[in-house]
Amino acid sequence: MRVFVSADMEGITGVVHGQELTQDTPSWNEARRWMTADVVAAANGALAAGAEEVVVVDGHAGMRNLLFDQLPAGVTAHRGPAAGRVMCQVEGLDASFDCVLLVGYHSMAGTDGMLSHTWHGGVVGQYRLNGVPIGETAITAAVAGHHGVPVVLATGDQYLVAEAAAAVPGITTAQVKETTGRQNARCLPFATTGEMIRAAAESAVRERASVMPVRTTTPVVIEIDTLSHRQADRIERFRPVERVGVRTIRITAPDVPAAFAEAWLAVEVADFEAGSWNQ
Repeated sequence: MRVFVSADMEGITGVVHGQELTQDTPSWNEARRWMTADVVAAANGALAAGAEEVVVVDGHAGMRNLLFDQLPAGVTAHRGPAAGRVMCQVEGLDASFDCVLLVGYHSMAGTDGMLSHTWHGGVVGQYRLNGVPIGETAITAAVAGHHGVPVVLATGDQYLVAEAAAAVPGITTAQVKETTGRQNARCLPFATTGEMIRAAAESAVRERASVMPVRTTTPVVIEIDTLSHRQADRIERFRPVERVGVRTIRITAPDVPAAFAEAWLAVEVADFEAGSWNQ
C-alpha cells in the first residue's frame, strides 16, 4: 500500500503568524520543526495501518521546509521549489496511491481561517472550479479523484476542518488549533496533537475504502479572480486563457490535471514582482 501526504504549513500545530512561514527567519526554523513533527505523526499512523511507502510532498512556499533527516524509514520526501513543479502540492500523485492525507492545510481565500488563502495570497482573490469557489483542499481532492484516489485525512484549524468535511464526505479530520483571528489561535501542544494526528491517520488509512474519490465533471472550467487587473493582464499576455473580467481569467481543459497545471502556471505568471516564494 502506498500513501500520499501533501503537507502545508499554515495549519500546522502552533503556527499562527506570517513570520513563521517565511524562509530563513528564526520563527520559520521553529515552525519547520513543528511541521516535521506533524508530518512524522501522520506518516507513523499510515505505516501502522499497513502502508509500505509513504510519499510526502512538501507543499509550502519554497517547498524545502521539512527537516529531511527527521523523517522515519518508509517515508520518501518530494522536495524542491514550486518553480520546478507542474502540480504544486500534489506533484507525483497518480493512481498508484491508495489514499491521500493532508497535513497542515488551511482554508480558502476569503475565509476567516488561519492565514487563509488559495495557492498565492498575493495573487488569488477567488478560485472557482466549474463555478464553485474552492480552496487547496478541494484542489487536491479533485486531482486525487481524477486518479481514483480518496483523500481520507485533513489536519488544521476549525475552518479547515469544516471546509474539508464539505469538500470530501466522510473524511477524517484532526483540529490542532482554534483560530480566533487570521494570525491568532488557541493552540494545542504537540504532546496532544502528535498522538491525535497519528491516531487519526492510522484510522483514516485503515478505513480508506469508506471514502469515495471526488469526481469532477468534464470538461473542467477554472476561473481565477486576481487581486489586480495587472495580474490578469500578465496572465492573458503569456498564457492561453480567456479573459472574462477586469480581474478574472478562465481556463478550460479536458480534465482536472490539465486544468490545474495550467492554472498553476497562470498564478506563477501573475506574480509579476517575481517574488522569492517559488524559488
